[in-house]
Amino acid sequence: MNMSTVIEAEPIKTDSIDRQIDKLRAEQDKIKARAKRRQAEYGRDEKRWGQIYAAIHKLELTKLVGIEGAVKIACRFRDGDRCAHLNGLGGTILKIRRTRATVLFNGHRWNWTLGDLKAADQPQGMQL
Repeated sequence: MNMSTVIEAEPIKTDSIDRQIDKLRAEQDKIKARAKRRQAEYGRDEKRWGQIYAAIHKLELTKLVGIEGAVKIACRFRDGDRCAHLNGLGGTILKIRRTRATVLFNGHRWNWTLGDLKAADQPQGMQL
């Protein structure tokens, strides 16, 4: 009979391993909390960026109030759309409110959101 030799290993002391695991988990929690704070800061910055962009756009359009043919629709409409005849037309801003403007196109008054208008010297965007 072939008897195999049994080797007994000494038990590993797990105290130091447990301390290392706890230390790494604590660092993991700190990183998670820091990432959450950064994400919240990014959200606030992104929101403020949009507000600043909208304010600049409104002020740029405000400079054009009363100037004939100074604005146009920001994006072209598809052929056959009820507003397609406005593609490429220049309009005159009659009044600007907080989020909308009254614009005169070919003798007709239209109310547009400020985001839908551009200065006439800027290129028109893609179709709506």
